[in-house]
Amino acid sequence: MRALFSIVLPAGFALLLSAVAFLQATAFRSDLADRVLESGRVVLAPEAIPVSREDPGLDGSLSNLEDGDPETAAVVAYPANHPEKTHFLIDLALTHWPGINGGPPRARVPVAIVVRNGLCTNCDRSRFEDYSRVRRAEFSILYRHANRIDEDYEIPPVREVWTRTITLPDSPDPFSIFPDLSPPPASNGWGDHMDYIILRIRVETVYPGNRFPGRLALAEVTWKDRALDPEEAPAHE
Repeated sequence: MRALFSIVLPAGFALLLSAVAFLQATAFRSDLADRVLESGRVVLAPEAIPVSREDPGLDGSLSNLEDGDPETAAVVAYPANHPEKTHFLIDLALTHWPGINGGPPRARVPVAIVVRNGLCTNCDRSRFEDYSRVRRAEFSILYRHANRIDEDYEIPPVREVWTRTITLPDSPDPFSIFPDLSPPPASNGWGDHMDYIILRIRVETVYPGNRFPGRLALAEVTWKDRALDPEEAPAHE
């Protein structure tokens, strides 16, 4: 594991993760059965850019990464003036599904991360190339214990469980990444062997944009997983 996680997180990155933690804790506790099935609930990044003034009609907000519409994109500065460089933190899911008929939560196993690069998918190529696209990036999956933050007054530290450096094609077509993760152990309820799953994308290089080379566009990031049958989930260690 990198020294970044084994010692202390930089202050800016820690604040971003704290924001994720707070939003997760306050949003999920009241209606876990509904919220846990959603993906991409919170997206954070340094230097997200309102682009409507320089490119009328384009939104560019971070929420576009998880809106299910590949014709909208998040737009951020590249390179960002941040210790972690240009990066995204995406709240993906919980490690467990709600139980059936009031039963214990069901462990869920990751299947794929699906990325759509660039500004849009059905636009012409010249429009697609207006903005920079991700070329090479480090994809990391972080787990953070799903505690009762509003009662514990503590944000558990994140732990990096998987990381790969991947070169994306310069294409708006779906690109699947298959994380090699073990299924989570069985859980008896909220907080018991249950974690939040956070995806960090740290951008290393880009395909430069023709009109806006200092603006990086990423259209969509989707997390796919499936619930395990109870007998498939590992026992507690």
